[in-house]
Amino acid sequence: MFLALGGYLVLIDSSLSGSAVKLTVDAGMLAIALISLAIRKPFTLQYAIEAVDTETAKLPDFLRAE
Repeated sequence: MFLALGGYLVLIDSSLSGSAVKLTVDAGMLAIALISLAIRKPFTLQYAIEAVDTETAKLPDFLRAE
């Protein structure tokens, strides 16, 4: 996403305002989050699994949100 935005700024239109760049990044992050939820693999869950030890990740309560 950042590479595409940087390429766009360098090659096509370098006159985008800072707020337009921030909005583009925010929209891209929202799209990533929504797509990951739609395919039932939320990226926050993937990060959580990577951040804990293997035994904790295997616990049934770890994957259930309450």
